[in-house]
Amino acid sequence: MNTMSDEIYGENRYKHFAQASSQIRAQAKTIGLEVQKLGDMKLDEMHDYVARKLPKVTELKAKVMRHLNASEQIIDMLGGNFRRVQSLEEDILNNVARKRIHTEIDELLTTDGQKYNTLRLLCLLHLCAGITVDELSQFARNYCNYFGQQHLVIFQQLAIAGLLPMMWEEDRVNTSAKILSNLPLPKFQQTEFQANANRLRLMVSTTGAEPTPVNSNVSNDTDVRNVLSSPSCASYVFNNLYIPVVAQLCSCLLKAQSAEEFSSKVGMVDKLIMHSPDGAAHNAKSFANSIKLNDSKDIFPLRKRNLFIFVLGGVTYAEIAACNLIARLTGSQIVVGSDAIISGSDLIEAAF
Repeated sequence: MNTMSDEIYGENRYKHFAQASSQIRAQAKTIGLEVQKLGDMKLDEMHDYVARKLPKVTELKAKVMRHLNASEQIIDMLGGNFRRVQSLEEDILNNVARKRIHTEIDELLTTDGQKYNTLRLLCLLHLCAGITVDELSQFARNYCNYFGQQHLVIFQQLAIAGLLPMMWEEDRVNTSAKILSNLPLPKFQQTEFQANANRLRLMVSTTGAEPTPVNSNVSNDTDVRNVLSSPSCASYVFNNLYIPVVAQLCSCLLKAQSAEEFSSKVGMVDKLIMHSPDGAAHNAKSFANSIKLNDSKDIFPLRKRNLFIFVLGGVTYAEIAACNLIARLTGSQIVVGSDAIISGSDLIEAAF
């Protein structure tokens, strides 16, 4: 799609699906009312309308119908599991109700019918909270019984990619640890994912920002006056749960007034490396220290409000939309590039 030739796509491409689908329906209603005006027109007015306005209305109607049909197809694909999956993703991100999460993933395996969805949720659970070899073996057995034994190799491929544990590794976890793994973790215990997310303030509960309300009822018509206001937090792309790390880093870069301030926000992330113009490599803390020692020049605040981001391995539309919002909120320009545009299902599909 091209924003130059499709203004509807240009207006809605970075909006949450629920908001975009509601606005498209509102535009369809507006076009219907516009066409109804023909019955109240005089003959000369009708002639002028047909000659000048009707072709534009017809073209706009075709575009609206194309997007409306696409929205309806997405709703059909999501089906009745839309809210259920949203709630499940929230529990996975927050690492709560672990036993119930496994139960619901197993239930979705038989009710969803799509090969990728449950695998995507299981991989998300492993990255956020970790799963044991026994838990993976049980799921793999159920998955292969449902979709076919030829899919067993998929779990090996996902394990090689780091999205699942190795099934053939010896499980060294003792019995007591296995029992504890089924218990809800206390608040003070965190996984590595949660620790890093909290350090960068990626979880909405730790950012202090008010998440933008998103209408999760994607099947009801909404009047144009009730269309949701513009989001103010980049977490809206992930249902107000999680801020993409690329968007958060852009926000830190654009808002920091000094290297010390930037270091206070991202300095705890050891793998974040900064390359200065002289070729030296620093992490955020060492860069701030070098400025204090007059070994480096402070680059903050950024005078040129332009950022170029390149993501190796693929970037999602959600991450692009989040960066677009950060650019709009900070009055900057962020260009996002990658070797592919992907989704969670694309990652799972690559293992097949």
